[in-house]
Amino acid sequence: MGRFGLGPESVQGVKSAGVKSCELCKFEFIMHAEIKPFKQWQKLDMNVVERRKIMCSVAFNLIAVTCVLWSSHVLIDKTREEVKLRKLG
Repeated sequence: MGRFGLGPESVQGVKSAGVKSCELCKFEFIMHAEIKPFKQWQKLDMNVVERRKIMCSVAFNLIAVTCVLWSSHVLIDKTREEVKLRKLG
């Protein structure tokens, strides 16, 4: 890029850091993000280890969400039973 332009690496760094303006000159950045339609998505180049890490992360998060939902269900059910017993007793 030019003298004051940002290259792809710099733009990615600015996006990931959440910076809104230049630290030196205080120029405010204008960033636009668009999500491509699903049919235009491209496959990421990943090795076996990276794929395994992503799959383990997805599996772990699914298990965690399932545990939270199940725990909520059990707590709500127990609370209902307690409320019901107090009304009858």
